[in-house]
Amino acid sequence: MNPYELIQLDRHVDRRVAVLTLNRPEVHNALNAEIRYELDHALDAMRADDDIGALVITGAGTKAFSTGADLKSPESNHSVSDFARYLPGKRMKGEWYEKLVAFPKGVVSAVNGYCAGSGLQMAVAADVLIASTNAKFWLPQAGLGLAPHVGTLVRMARSMGQQRVLQMALTGRRLDADTALRFGLVCEVVSPEALVTTAIEMAAEMAKAPKLSIQVTKESFLQGLELSWEQLSRVDAWKEFCMYQNDARRASHEAFANRSS
Repeated sequence: MNPYELIQLDRHVDRRVAVLTLNRPEVHNALNAEIRYELDHALDAMRADDDIGALVITGAGTKAFSTGADLKSPESNHSVSDFARYLPGKRMKGEWYEKLVAFPKGVVSAVNGYCAGSGLQMAVAADVLIASTNAKFWLPQAGLGLAPHVGTLVRMARSMGQQRVLQMALTGRRLDADTALRFGLVCEVVSPEALVTTAIEMAAEMAKAPKLSIQVTKESFLQGLELSWEQLSRVDAWKEFCMYQNDARRASHEAFANRSS
């Protein structure tokens, strides 16, 4: 039974994969306060669920992954001086993003149709992006008198390069799926009909690995992006020491040794 109103959460326990679907297709899966709250809660639940080893995020319908903030929603329309109301809303808006970036399990974004603004922020917070052939990516904030989320720009720049991201951010230009693949924003483009199935298959491959291996790989990789070579060597030594102490590593190595003998 789905406990949410604006998202759909389906657990494929046999594959150890959960599929989280933004479920407001009538407004292109735009993000309001309620859907952010549900997303925040669902991420906590899936983080704690030992039957789930990886997560897929997608959007309901055929037209959009998410077009970002719901501009008709009151919390999207704060005045510059209205900090008493703005700051609590800002914290609520940001929590789901921080949780998604730090999610200790594999995350795959399955991008169908329009993917813009904070919808693109959500998509690039995943570990891997897969797009359907009808996907369109863009950053409309500057044209609306706003500025894109800086973490999103940085994550995109690491895949696409600084100039391409700034061109998107400053002009609002859209990328189609093939261009996003060529630029490195997505890793695979498939038909709309195959999108979620392909994403589940990839997530299921991630879910086969021990939880600690995935968590340490992700955390050390994110840390490594900010470190010098000397610091990287120390982090890698710590990671190797920790990984060699865990029971899953011992069991897999023993199984391999017994199979080879």
